[in-house]
Amino acid sequence: MRNKKRPQNWTAKEKMEAVIAYDRMGESERGQYLRGHGLYSVDIERWREEMLEALSKKPKKGDPKDKRIRDLESELRRKEKALAEAAALLVLKKKSPGDLGGRRGRKVSLADRHTAVEMIAEAVTNGARRSRACQVLDISLRTLQRWENDAQGDRRRGPRTVPKNALGEAERALIVPILADAGIYLASESTMHRILREEKLLEHRQRSSAVRHHRPEEHVTTGANQVWSWDIT
Repeated sequence: MRNKKRPQNWTAKEKMEAVIAYDRMGESERGQYLRGHGLYSVDIERWREEMLEALSKKPKKGDPKDKRIRDLESELRRKEKALAEAAALLVLKKKSPGDLGGRRGRKVSLADRHTAVEMIAEAVTNGARRSRACQVLDISLRTLQRWENDAQGDRRRGPRTVPKNALGEAERALIVPILADAGIYLASESTMHRILREEKLLEHRQRSSAVRHHRPEEHVTTGANQVWSWDIT
């Protein structure tokens, strides 16, 4: 588009576009461009210097527009970090073999410890905080630090003597639900369930297939209208 206005009447946008277009042209095209727009090369040079000077100036302190821009940039960085952390924690949750904590004094194998430390390190690299990654595996940050520094694993060997109140083999054989129905308790309910579980007497024994609980498929959204759901109330 040709512009025959006097150089001093050009707008700042037109000057910038002229400088950019002029710099992209060859020598023969530049002369034709200047003649067609009623310009001289000194006009282009002066406009280029004005642009560079304007870009080098620092914005005034206290300008509401500059503060708004800084606030928007800070909010954008915060949201990007939150999205990165959410994605890293979701991947950690999918890779996790299950919670490794939840009960005080629980003994965790050395292999599971190494796996947990590696998965948390990967999640942190991908943008997750260590504390949030520990929550996914249901362990404390102090436990993670201890696992990182202890290469030998849990060295507890358990009790060396049998407790005096431990059930004998004959008593273990009598731990069946029919005794509880008759009001005869040889041990606490938790002990009864533990023994039945060890003897594999709590497994499904009917001809029909055992009930299986499937975890719903998880979806991750990065924008609007990507995942829809419904509910009955």
